[in-house]
Amino acid sequence: LGKENVNVATGLNYLATFYCERGRLPEAEAHCKRALNIRSQKLGNHHLSVADSLNNLAHIYRLQSKNIEAEKLLLETIRIKKNVLCRFHSSVAISLKILSDFYYYQQRPVEAHTILVEASEVCDQLTNIDLNLKNSIQIGLSALEKMTRTASAITNG
Repeated sequence: LGKENVNVATGLNYLATFYCERGRLPEAEAHCKRALNIRSQKLGNHHLSVADSLNNLAHIYRLQSKNIEAEKLLLETIRIKKNVLCRFHSSVAISLKILSDFYYYQQRPVEAHTILVEASEVCDQLTNIDLNLKNSIQIGLSALEKMTRTASAITNG
């Protein structure tokens, strides 16, 4: 196969997941970066496998509190998926939900809500949508709207 084969990148991603699940984040990050590098070189920067690697690396960054880097990767993941799959695809909705969750945990409810509304709009356009995803998005929207109303009531007092 060789060290720079796409199948090697897949193995590196599995290895990164293994290390991540055990809290060995530096090793997970190194393997994930190597997988991303291989996929980018062999498949091009606009391939769905590259988007998956970006998403995986973003997860590792979130766990390391490297939030600026994580956000950039999550946004790039969405951009690639929209370009390759189109805006109205379940994979785009999933990535939007992940970004919304990221904003929520960063205590950025306005951004989380905006992104979740977009995810909901994507789901509304799909005929074959996973109901768990759609329900998760609706629950998130309800929670964020409640949070926003509560914050507004406290502020206005």
